[in-house]
Amino acid sequence: VNGIDVGGQTVRIDVEGGFANTGDFLLTASVHPPYPIDFGDLFRFHMKSVELGREDGDFFIGASCDIEFLGMLGGFMEGQSISISSLRIYSNGRIEFHVEGGNLTLPKPIKLNLGPVQLSVTALHFGSHEREKNGVIRKYNYFGFDGGVSIGIAGLDARGDGIKFYYTVDEGDPDSYLHIQTIHIDLVIPANSSDPNVILNGWLSIPEPGVSPEYRGGVSLKLKNPRISGKVDMRLAPKYPAFLIDAGIELPNPIALGPVSIYGFKGLLGYRYVAEKEAIGMTSENTWYQYYKAPVRGVNVDKFSGPEKTKDYSNPISLGVGAILGDTMAMGNILSANAMLLLSLPSMIMVDARMKLLSKRVSFSDDPPFFAFFIIGDNSMEFGFGADYKFPETSGDIIKVYAEIQAGFFFDNPSAWYINIGTDQMPISASLLRNLFTLKAYVMLSGKGIRAGARGEFRFERSIGPVGLKFLAYMELGGRISFERPQMGGYFEMGVEVSLKLVIVNFSLAISVLLAVESPKPFMVYGKFDVRIKLKILFVINIKVSGTVELKWEFNKNVDRTPINPLTETPAQIEGLVKGISMLTGETFGLAN
Repeated sequence: VNGIDVGGQTVRIDVEGGFANTGDFLLTASVHPPYPIDFGDLFRFHMKSVELGREDGDFFIGASCDIEFLGMLGGFMEGQSISISSLRIYSNGRIEFHVEGGNLTLPKPIKLNLGPVQLSVTALHFGSHEREKNGVIRKYNYFGFDGGVSIGIAGLDARGDGIKFYYTVDEGDPDSYLHIQTIHIDLVIPANSSDPNVILNGWLSIPEPGVSPEYRGGVSLKLKNPRISGKVDMRLAPKYPAFLIDAGIELPNPIALGPVSIYGFKGLLGYRYVAEKEAIGMTSENTWYQYYKAPVRGVNVDKFSGPEKTKDYSNPISLGVGAILGDTMAMGNILSANAMLLLSLPSMIMVDARMKLLSKRVSFSDDPPFFAFFIIGDNSMEFGFGADYKFPETSGDIIKVYAEIQAGFFFDNPSAWYINIGTDQMPISASLLRNLFTLKAYVMLSGKGIRAGARGEFRFERSIGPVGLKFLAYMELGGRISFERPQMGGYFEMGVEVSLKLVIVNFSLAISVLLAVESPKPFMVYGKFDVRIKLKILFVINIKVSGTVELKWEFNKNVDRTPINPLTETPAQIEGLVKGISMLTGETFGLAN
């Protein structure tokens, strides 16, 4: 359609359409030049094209347009508009961007003037939200902005995440508000210096109305002279009230206590915040070891349940004290540790120590390779220590060591105790000289039995031009003992593999020997010898030779399938475990097996 006069402006409209046998349809109209449409005092859409259709039973209007903001947000934008390539508006007021992930990266940043600061918007996203206002559940849509904040002061950098403008889409009085979820600030003095005297980093997360009652934030400070650095993390819920503060400071000069010195102090104080497994999605079935190892290792403010979950607790209080300790002679560069004692009632008591060896002194923000902890809580007592050590620290070319030792004792279930020196899934391991030698081992002890295993191997691989050599020699053994049904078994395996590549010749040889024993029910001995040889010369010769010899002695084929009583391990207690009780007289009766 050409030459239509709209408000004194000549507009050309191109229309296309299509229908599906399901009843869905799509009509598209392209407008030249763009046509303005006002949505109250919030937006003005300069339409480039419009879609009218039905998809899966839902009617919609799709548009390609430039969005001009009006009212409060229009004042911030100072007349700047945002180009949207695809937008759909539904009859119930819901609006959706049709871009992957719901985010739209702007080709050119736009500026929002927020009083004394200016926000440079680099991305735009959109969504819907419900919250209670004046006792009524209201429906909102929102535009979200991500970008940096310009303060106008040299050396000060700020950015905002989750900046959202909300507006109502339901029936009722119009309502809109602006919310900034998180503000980050970085301050360097002097500005643009490679060796600044002051470095300040901070962030603050502001609760969203109707979603969270909690403020979160953190500040880290580093002063060149005097040599002081500190860090504070906090959570605050004024409604209850409830708070959690975790603070640490590193001293310019150590406090010497003979061969050991104190290089810093740390403290934690919380009210209605409790360290517990449920805070990170675990349950009482999980162990404190799993809680401690969950990222980030140790205990931090993210591993505390807030007042909404602890409001029924009696005197929920958390108190912790800690320090950075290290050797005096080398200023903590030989051995240093970040140690802390935490009392979090009514959940747990913990002692935590994380250490560094032959490395730069540990700080409160580090995650050192050595750790040890002791926790009493949930009717249990658990401890563990381990290492994830590399030397040199960056590459581990000389040595890599990974080890974990853990133990647990449960007051309400004494038979469930365990002591693990490594596990079959995560054994203690050590590698030397870029994995030339590798050792792995584990021992698992519990009330049900013992499991153990070890493996050592020598691996050499080298290629020089068209010549390649690979050599592997290994030895592995393992075994288990069951206490519930007396049974034991074990195996031993060793082997050698050689592979040689020489220009046009490929040769490989593999030999392995296995011996396994199981006793007493069943009682058997199993042995296996395996050899494989391959020779390939270009495409002319391809020879493969393999052979296996197996030997098996079965002295007792019977399998012990005696049921294990889940209630007790003491036979004398079985008869009295379950009784019948008369509801009228209270008389007890024995039950037939």
